[in-house]
Formats: sequence, C-alpha cells, structure tokens
Amino acid sequence: MEWKCSEFKHLSTHELYSILRARSAVFVVEYAHIHLDIDDKDQGALHIFGLESDGGSPQVVAYARLLPGNEQEPEVVIDKLLTVSKRRDDDTRDLLMTHALAAVQTVWPDHPIHINVSAHLEVFCESLGFRKAVGSLLDHGASCIGMARGQAQAGHSRERATVHAARDDAQDFDARGPLHLIDRLGMT
Repeated sequence: MEWKCSEFKHLSTHELYSILRARSAVFVVEYAHIHLDIDDKDQGALHIFGLESDGGSPQVVAYARLLPGNEQEPEVVIDKLLTVSKRRDDDTRDLLMTHALAAVQTVWPDHPIHINVSAHLEVFCESLGFRKAVGSLLDHGASCIGMARGQAQAGHSRERATVHAARDDAQDFDARGPLHLIDRLGMT
C-alpha cells in the first residue's frame, strides 16, 4: 500500500476521483447515509490516503480528511475516516490514524484535535490519546460520539494567539507545498 498526504490542489484527477468514489461507496451506499458528501471543505483540507492496486489503477482503500481550525471552532478536525471493507480486518485503520496524527502534528503542532466516531471505535481512539468530549450525536444521520485530544479535552476554545498561529502554520504549509510535509512524514 502506498500512503499519500496532499493538499486538494495537488491531488491528481485520478486520486480525487478515487477519494470521492471511496467516500461515496462507504458513507452513502454502505452506511446508507443519504447526504451530499461534497461539502466545499475539501479545498481547504489536507488529505491522507492509502492507495492499493489490484492489477489496475490504484484505488483508495483508506482515507482521512484534516481540517484546520478557525476562530469559531479552533480544533483541528479529522473527519471522513474510512477503510474499505476488504481492509477492515488488518492494520489499515491503525496505519491511517498514525499517518493522520503525524500530519496534524507536523502541520499544526500541539493543536487540539476533534474527531467524531462510531461508539464502537471509542476504545480504539482512547488508545490514541482521545477522550470522549461529546455524548451521542448524529453526524449525517449516523450515531457517533465526539472525541478530543490535546487542549480540546479541557474545553472547546483556545486563546486567540493560538488560533492565529495555526493560520500562520497553514499559510506557511501552503507556500512550501505538500512535498515538504510528505518528506517529513516519510510518505511517498
């Protein structure tokens, strides 16, 4: 499996199509959550994904979207987490979260992280340092819990200077491009 970390503008047409296809197959079809998956947040996100080829074109088998915080919701958000069904009984989920957390730490060091997950993943996320922050809630019609890691565990706000620092980090990342991050994470 090949792991990639990319900004939206650096995704190839094939990568973008494969990401959207995987998200639609898992979230809309498999989970039967009828919703518009394309939500205008992809352009400002960092995309972590695993590609695998079964003789044809490489297809996304694991994916996570990382959204930088803002003044209203300052935590970095990891969302759209998925593994395709054929990769759910191995370590693909663990590798995906390892890559996603490494990317957050590299781009937005020491910023709190928020994630919404199905209740059955609570113990797994706790093993990664997340703590339950919000009880049962609906996310596109699916029951899940909100979990936080870092400063977000103590509350949902950071000091204004920290928010501006996150924006500066994101702007610096944009100027350097994704190859700088990929090199630091060891992804190809």
